[in-house]
Amino acid sequence: MSAAPPRLAQWLLRHTLPPERYETIAGDLEEIFHLEQLPQVGGRAARRWFWRETLSIASAHLLRQPRGRPSPPRCWPRLEQVIACKPFGTTSATRSVRS
Repeated sequence: MSAAPPRLAQWLLRHTLPPERYETIAGDLEEIFHLEQLPQVGGRAARRWFWRETLSIASAHLLRQPRGRPSPPRCWPRLEQVIACKPFGTTSATRSVRS
């Protein structure tokens, strides 16, 4: 195993964070990885640490993003159409009960 941060974790950060924040955060994580984590705990534990930090940062960023109300898929009928239409089989069920 190489003594480098996990590439997939770096990719996740790059595609989750805005570019101006990515450079700062990724640089800090890599510096701590190489100067503190690797010498103290070894490669495997340092990579685990990098993943924990990456997931924590990415999830915090995603949860703080303002979310608009998602628009329904275009195939959904409008509420008025659903309310106005008769349920399937109503007329035949009504006829069989009345007979």
